[in-house]
Amino acid sequence: MTRSALPLSLLCAAAALLVGSTLAGCADSGSSPPPPPGPTDTGLDTTSDTNDPDSGPTCDLPQGGACIDDDVHICNNQGGVTVTDCDEIFPDSFCRIRSSAAVCVVAEGEVCVVPNPDGPGNLFASCDGTNPGCSDPLDDDPVCKSGLGTCTTSQINSCRFGELIVGCLAGQPRTWDCTTMGGDCSNQRCIDLPEGAPCDVRANNPTAGRLRCATGLTCDIAASAQRGRCVVGD
Repeated sequence: MTRSALPLSLLCAAAALLVGSTLAGCADSGSSPPPPPGPTDTGLDTTSDTNDPDSGPTCDLPQGGACIDDDVHICNNQGGVTVTDCDEIFPDSFCRIRSSAAVCVVAEGEVCVVPNPDGPGNLFASCDGTNPGCSDPLDDDPVCKSGLGTCTTSQINSCRFGELIVGCLAGQPRTWDCTTMGGDCSNQRCIDLPEGAPCDVRANNPTAGRLRCATGLTCDIAASAQRGRCVVGD
């Protein structure tokens, strides 16, 4: 009895089932080559987020910032948010959007100038309200007042509504309230100030000064003082 040899294809198939590998001489022409070995897992994250638009901190606030809980929130150069506590900048101040920017302001009728606790000079606040400014009667606290209009530095020493503009802070006038002092504003000065009102005219330079007493009064001012008082003349 003659036995015919099994076809090579059947032998290769049987060997693959039993041995789990391909015998020599068995071609694997019909299958895809095995994939290359993968990289060794070192346990380290080697991916980069350099081109990932969602990587790192982001800030989606408006360009001029936002008011949140009465504090100023502004995007910083690192893509995060810088928060300013207004009350730490100036007493009783809070956040308002002015000219598309979040700023710290104080309310109308509130004090707008205080001594600088960290050094010489004073701190000046921006005011809330309609065309507000910081109005100083000199004998009382300077307070925020609406209706003073806007200003430029070229308008310093000009009169407006009976007040003398002595400064301009971010478009808001700082004024001396000549009317509240009992006088008027004219020719870059508070004039016709009554007895007891503040003055700054010195006998050795009578044409200088911006606080001038009414006719019949003189300015009693010490040599080292910034201001004196209007008194009845001799």
